[in-house]
Amino acid sequence: MPRASRAIAALAGAEPYRRLVLANSVAVAGDALFTVSLAGSLFFNVSADAARPTVLLYLLLTLAPFAVVGPFVGTVIDRFPGSQRGLIAVTNVGRAAAMVLVAVQLRTLAFFPLAFAVLVLSKAASIAKSSLVPWLVADEARLVAENARLSRATALVGGVAGAVGALLLNLTSTETVLVVAAAVHLAAMPLALRIPKVHVVGRNPIVDDVELRGSAVTFAANATSAMRAGVGFLAFFIAFNLKVSAEPAWFFGLVIAAGGAGGFLGSYIATFARRHVNEEMLLALSLGVAGAAALIAPVQFEEPAVLFVAFTTGVAANAARQAFDSLTQRLAPDAEKGRAFARFETRFQIAWVIGAVIAVLARPGNAIGLAALGVVLGGAGALYLISLRALRSHQLVVQASLDRREQNLSRSLLAIASALHAQGADRLAVTTAADAVRVARASNPNGNVLDAELDAIWKEAVRGTGPLEDGLAARALELAQSSVDEV
Repeated sequence: MPRASRAIAALAGAEPYRRLVLANSVAVAGDALFTVSLAGSLFFNVSADAARPTVLLYLLLTLAPFAVVGPFVGTVIDRFPGSQRGLIAVTNVGRAAAMVLVAVQLRTLAFFPLAFAVLVLSKAASIAKSSLVPWLVADEARLVAENARLSRATALVGGVAGAVGALLLNLTSTETVLVVAAAVHLAAMPLALRIPKVHVVGRNPIVDDVELRGSAVTFAANATSAMRAGVGFLAFFIAFNLKVSAEPAWFFGLVIAAGGAGGFLGSYIATFARRHVNEEMLLALSLGVAGAAALIAPVQFEEPAVLFVAFTTGVAANAARQAFDSLTQRLAPDAEKGRAFARFETRFQIAWVIGAVIAVLARPGNAIGLAALGVVLGGAGALYLISLRALRSHQLVVQASLDRREQNLSRSLLAIASALHAQGADRLAVTTAADAVRVARASNPNGNVLDAELDAIWKEAVRGTGPLEDGLAARALELAQSSVDEV
């Protein structure tokens, strides 16, 4: 294999996942060029006090795309299975058109709704992308690694495109950069259509509701919200404190680069760590590392300490995100993944904005701000671990809200099995799923006979001790669902 092919394989992965990585990377390059074309007007050209109202308005506006796109995109993805690639392609064309119009209307009031349209379409593509990943990764144990691969490609391509955009902006004009960004998005459209179309099984309202509200996902979402709030707080806390200290613009850029480098490294660390710990522990460790870094930094809040905090938080935030995405992709029901990611993306953006608003309004001093951040992140990590321990020790009740109209015992058992799996009780989930199949086949002469693969997993569950191998419980639930549907 030529060196170029090996490099592409290392960055983008194997087929068919590679197609998603390539399509997303080209779109990310277009978004990076768009961001660079508009940089500089929000913050750096005014004083810190004058910038606060503008920044607060910007933070509130960042919530709007999620409010608009979340319910719509999630519903489209779930109601029309396999629509993700078409949706991504449409957002590419839409962003290209909006960017050309922004270039034409750059100095008119039309600029604002057009720029808002670009943000909305970008969030729609992000939700569709996240819901696609589990369908293109055959092994659930590889979800963290493949999410990290996508994150690395995004960071690398975004950084290169941003640098190219900055150079182009210096040599030409904002309008030129916007037109180039539009052309890049048009190039991404056919790549999006090459992503394989996924096939999703029909929705089971009993099982889907239980899986989506499973405590494991809920606890992970709360922990990830704390991390996102911390990132939002830290970004604007550092920005305003450096602004007040009259630090040069190049140091702002260096801080951003440190955070980006940390995020890039975090994708590798997440992949390595996942070989030794599960997603839940990876998320808890990420919160702990970010909290410890913030607590250490106030001792010497100078330029090296700022870079250290930005870098460490970048590492932890990226690792936490890979852990959460993989957990949700693994546990969220197949027919609800779009709405699940839309809901969580909205929650995380709200958390990020809350953290940023606190930093802008409270104006904490260097040591106090970072110490408070460290306590909050460390406390969130500890609380998450305590919740997980309670979950593992069966101090929490497994609840399954069953549809009384269905009166179907086998599907009710599947709902309970899904709830057990979502809360980490995999062996009990497998045995319950097997019972669901037996109940469904009770009217057949061979009603107690399980399929060979499900029977093998059931035997592993009832004979062994300790955690099951990754993916076995999910596979058992999939086989049981298929068997029940066939009856």
